[in-house]
Amino acid sequence: MLKQILAQFAASDRPLCAADVGQMLGVESRAMEGMLATLARAGRLEEVAADVCGRCPVRGACFVMGERQGPHYRLAQSAARRMMPAEVARAACDLVE
Repeated sequence: MLKQILAQFAASDRPLCAADVGQMLGVESRAMEGMLATLARAGRLEEVAADVCGRCPVRGACFVMGERQGPHYRLAQSAARRMMPAEVARAACDLVE
């Protein structure tokens, strides 16, 4: 499941929250919150700084972060380098099955 989560982040062009990833994978957002926090502690994801969004002049109409609440994450740069294209493809194929 964690590889599938990382594959979703690798394929996304924006930060994602637990509700986003949970909806993509068919998992309740409460359960997804714990998995995202685990991946963040392991250095695979990094939380997008809330203070950056707070200073943003278009935060009310943001198309990047969406309307979802709670912490938003992106794939950590070190994790992006470690994830090989074949690994991403395998995880995506697992989602279809």
